[in-house]
Amino acid sequence: MKTALLVARGPCVSSAVCDVITPGGVRIVCARDCARARHDLEGSRLRPRAVFVDLPRAGAGARDLLGFLRAHPRLRRTPVVVLSDRPADRDVVDLVLEYGALGALPDDLEEWRLVQVVDRLCSGRRTSLV
Repeated sequence: MKTALLVARGPCVSSAVCDVITPGGVRIVCARDCARARHDLEGSRLRPRAVFVDLPRAGAGARDLLGFLRAHPRLRRTPVVVLSDRPADRDVVDLVLEYGALGALPDDLEEWRLVQVVDRLCSGRRTSLV
């Protein structure tokens, strides 16, 4: 099954967007923070088609996680999308460019729209993200 990893959209255990299957058959799983995401990815059981990092809620270590993704042979080409309260800020843009993320989206994006973005990105349909 296709999987997308979401690092951390609120308290993932209670978020409606986690552990759901999108219309295209993509399972969205959550990691509560960057450390947990890295642990899950290192265990090689999780092979996401895309990773979404919610900067304000991902905890410390977003740069380390992005660096790990780009350095890991199995994950270096995995598409990454950054969620931020200020996606156009220079720091966020620099982070996107430095780690080759696809881009940044607002972290307050409606959950149905986030599910739509995940579905499109993981299904290979490369139309507009939003």
